[in-house]
Amino acid sequence: MGSVQLVHGDMFTRPCDLIVLPCSTVGSATRFVAQRLREHDIAWPTPAQLGTVKISRFDGAQNLAQQVAWATSVKGGGSDLRMIEKIGRRLGEATTEAPYPQKIAAPLLGTGAGHLAPEDVLDRLTAGFLATASREATLRIFVLARETYDDLVRHRDGLPASDQPSPAVRKALPDARDREAQRVHTSAEPVRVFISYTADTPAVKTWVRDLGAFLRASGVNARLDIWHLMVGMNLQQWMQNEITQADRVVLVCTEAYAKRADDLDGGLAYEIKQIQEDIGAKNEQLKYLPLVWSADVTKALPIFLKPYLYVHWPPTGDDTEARRRLLEAILSRQEEAPPIGAYI
Repeated sequence: MGSVQLVHGDMFTRPCDLIVLPCSTVGSATRFVAQRLREHDIAWPTPAQLGTVKISRFDGAQNLAQQVAWATSVKGGGSDLRMIEKIGRRLGEATTEAPYPQKIAAPLLGTGAGHLAPEDVLDRLTAGFLATASREATLRIFVLARETYDDLVRHRDGLPASDQPSPAVRKALPDARDREAQRVHTSAEPVRVFISYTADTPAVKTWVRDLGAFLRASGVNARLDIWHLMVGMNLQQWMQNEITQADRVVLVCTEAYAKRADDLDGGLAYEIKQIQEDIGAKNEQLKYLPLVWSADVTKALPIFLKPYLYVHWPPTGDDTEARRRLLEAILSRQEEAPPIGAYI
């Protein structure tokens, strides 16, 4: 089961893996959506049955999404809550299929031209998604109107979306008209980590795969090209999208990585340029975690990372301490200073 978050704002202003757009059964869209289609060069929807979700690759914007899903949520002048829940289930299923989108952005489907109540749509969309989504997946439901957003937060027992518990959702919701029934809640998503490396040898690629498996087994949503980059995807867009969405970026520093980073060589150049911009212009150096996998640290650290604290993970020997330090850095766990007081 994944998680669902309520967000006040415009979903076109934040990056995601998959952006969901509403349309009607005849292939029409609202004026607001039509404007965004023109801005981002997104193809118009085609006619489909109510409750249908059509997902396609998207190369229209570096910082928007890698995929677009057309959700047919309106028929004539109305909609159907059962179809909204069906759409939620299909979006959840998409997170378990290649290329495994994990951050999905969607509006309150069916509340405009479909005339459904926002509270009912939130419940049904949430129930459908949580019933089928992978654990690391998150559906972010965007609400433009502040008043509607505040009403929906109150509908969620008055708790901020990030603080709500997440009971298992495997059975049908109560009747949508039953306002006294317990509602579906949301949960926090796991920390998302992108692993940046250069596979100069088979040994490095194998070790990085094991590193990603270790992080995922430890509850971290590790993202890696060998798992999440599919043939036909835009490489530069994928890298930029992953770095932008990551809570942490682990930089696996080897001698080959340092050389390519210093020379801005190959595909790694895209990543290094964005990382340097974030560290220099946005002051986000804590987002990036240098992990030196080399016996000689001086040769494995790129020039721009030399001033920063790093985790040394020797290629041979006991790596217990390195594992502990890396997890602490990723999860922002650090020993607290003792309280200030009189020393006796």
